[in-house]
Amino acid sequence: GGLAGQAISRGVGPALQPSRSTPSPQAAKAIKRLQAEGIPVDLAEEAGSENLRAVRRFLTDNPISASAMKKGEEARQAAFNRAALKTIGEQGEAAIPEVLSRADQRIGSVMDDIAKNTRVKVPGKLLDTMAQVERDAAMILSDAEAAPLRQQLNNILSKIGDDDAIPGAAYQNARRLASQLAVKPGVSPLGRQLREALDEALQNSVPKAQVDAIKAARKQYRNLMRIQESIGTTELGDISIPKLAAATSRKAERGAALMDRGDAELARLARSARTFQETLGQSGTAPRQA
Repeated sequence: GGLAGQAISRGVGPALQPSRSTPSPQAAKAIKRLQAEGIPVDLAEEAGSENLRAVRRFLTDNPISASAMKKGEEARQAAFNRAALKTIGEQGEAAIPEVLSRADQRIGSVMDDIAKNTRVKVPGKLLDTMAQVERDAAMILSDAEAAPLRQQLNNILSKIGDDDAIPGAAYQNARRLASQLAVKPGVSPLGRQLREALDEALQNSVPKAQVDAIKAARKQYRNLMRIQESIGTTELGDISIPKLAAATSRKAERGAALMDRGDAELARLARSARTFQETLGQSGTAPRQA
């Protein structure tokens, strides 16, 4: 019925012929990545067939089959949620508050446990970043909004000892403020920039045995921030594939994803899923004719 409807609407008989298409090598790679993460890919994408995509659109819009198609889409969304949450070290089928809070607390505890017994070196790069953040904040924040940030930056400077390092407590206080700024509209880039600089300083201040733990925690925290930016506006906890693809398209992650290397698992996952999202508008003509 779907094929017939498309044939009538297009006036093309060959639309009824069996599909002999195959996905492009790029699409096949994306399919393989999704399937490896347990995300189902439907027959239309596996076959690379526009005819079967037309059938899918018809079945999705048809009242008789819409319910079954919706269940399939919900299963795919749950599988995508599960794969994305795995990048922050969590299990679950939805990015609900309990899951995100658990990840945030666990990741933060890793950094705090290491920092409390560490004197964090303050390299020139961190000082330059702090100065830039303070200048940028003065341009976009009111004096009242900028005061806590300025206070923490001055606190870091005042705590620098003869060894060019600060106590772990000073690092922790500054990082907490940076994390708050990182989720605040309008100033989130400043918060991310400061937090990354602080975390890098901690990573460069610990013994080699602790470096891997910090790297893993930093990676999970970056992914957590991207996921938080991409959650839908309902209580379902679904992670929007288009929003996640956009959130992970910043310079560093985009380059790593495009080159297929480095710390960009979440970006590659989002790009692969986005590849197969339905983007063709549906006027309703073909379903009505069918």
